[in-house]
Amino acid sequence: CTDKAWGCRANLHIKETEEVLKFDPTNADAWHLKALVLHQSFHRLEEANLAYRKALELRTPFPEARTNYGALFMEMKRYDDAISASVTSSSFALSASVAASTAAEWDAH
Repeated sequence: CTDKAWGCRANLHIKETEEVLKFDPTNADAWHLKALVLHQSFHRLEEANLAYRKALELRTPFPEARTNYGALFMEMKRYDDAISASVTSSSFALSASVAASTAAEWDAH
């Protein structure tokens, strides 16, 4: 396989994330990347589900992973779960936005 082939790069990403996770199984970013590749490149949805869950267990909030988790649920036709994931992701983003504006207001005083 060549470096330019998408499948080759996806396989490489899986191998790299598995190497990282061997040494640091608490790396939420590696779990998220693994989930993305399993989901979007290989359509291994159940394995992606487990990897997204692990990423979200390790880091909260993790809006990027939560949004992608919602997309996985849509693909799995688990619409209630997709809505729940999206609402949770939006509430994290809203909370972060409110916290940032509140901090800016306090700094202004």
